[in-house]
Amino acid sequence: DMVTELDFEEFLEALGRCGLHKYGQVDQMKPADRVTAMLLNVLGRMDVTSVVTAATLVRAGVSFNGRADSERLPGETEAEHERWLRTWQILEASLKGLHGFPLWLKDVHNMLHAGLRDIADVFHRLSSDGSDFELDFGAFQTFARSMAGRMDGGASDSEAAGMAQAVFASATNTITGIPRLNFQAFVAALPRLAFALSNPHFGELEDKVDTSGVVRAPKVQPVQWALLALLDAMEIRAAHEAADAIRGRSPDSLRAQRYREAGLRVASPRSPLERSAERTARNKANASLSPVKRLGLASVARTAMLASRMTPTK
Repeated sequence: DMVTELDFEEFLEALGRCGLHKYGQVDQMKPADRVTAMLLNVLGRMDVTSVVTAATLVRAGVSFNGRADSERLPGETEAEHERWLRTWQILEASLKGLHGFPLWLKDVHNMLHAGLRDIADVFHRLSSDGSDFELDFGAFQTFARSMAGRMDGGASDSEAAGMAQAVFASATNTITGIPRLNFQAFVAALPRLAFALSNPHFGELEDKVDTSGVVRAPKVQPVQWALLALLDAMEIRAAHEAADAIRGRSPDSLRAQRYREAGLRVASPRSPLERSAERTARNKANASLSPVKRLGLASVARTAMLASRMTPTK
C-alpha cells in the first residue's frame, strides 16, 4: 500500500531532500547548507533571498590603500619606494573597471611590487626602441600570444591576439595617450591581460545545459589567481614570496573566508591527520544510515526547531 503518513524522522528527511533539490543550483552551498536553508525557510526565519545571499555574498574588507599600506621591500630605498607608489597610483586608477575590484588590490599590489625589477627586465627585452623603452602593438600582441601558450587551460592563440588588442587599447587610452606602451602602462596592462587570458569566455554562457535545464556561465578565475598564472609564465621569480600567500589559499580556506565575511560561523582549521581521523570515525558511525541522514540532518533539524521556540532577535 502507498504510504500516506510520515513519522517524525521521515518528515525531517523529506524536508532535507526538499532543501537539497530547492538549492541544488547554488554551487556555493554544501548539502548541509541547503538543508539548513530549507529549515529556516519553513520556520519563517529567513526567506530564499536571505539564505542564498548569506551563502554567496562576499563582503569587501577595508580597502587597500597603497600610500598607507605598502611596505618597502628588503634593499629598496625610500626614493625607489616612492617611485613605485606613484606608479601604483596610476595602475590602480586604470584597473577600476576590472572584475572584482577592489577585493584583489592588495594581492595584485604585492605581486607586482615584489616582481617589479624582473618585470622591468621583461619589458626592456620586448621594447622595440632601446632608447625610449616603449612597446608597440605588434610586440605586445606577440607577448600575449606567447603567454597564452604557457598558461594552462586559458585562451587560444587566436583569442589571445584579439584580447591583446583590447588590453593594449585600454592601456594606451587611459595612461599613455599614444599607441605605444611605456613601462607604467605595460605593468598596468598585466592584470587585465592575465584576467582575459585566464577567462577567455568571461561574460558568455556555456553551450551546455545541465539536467535541470539551467544554462550556466563559465566559472571566473579571480584577477589575483590569473595574475599569478601570468607571472609564472613570465618566470617572475621575485614575486613568489608575495604569491605564496595566494597559493596557500586552498578552495576550502577561501570558502571559509567568504563565510566569515558574510557573518557565518566556520569550523576552526584542523590538521590533515585530525581531519583523516575524524573522517574515518564518522564513516564507521554512519555506515548504516541513509544518505540524507549522513548529512547530520536530524541533529540540524532539531537544533533549528529548538531555535524556532526562542524569541527572534530584533
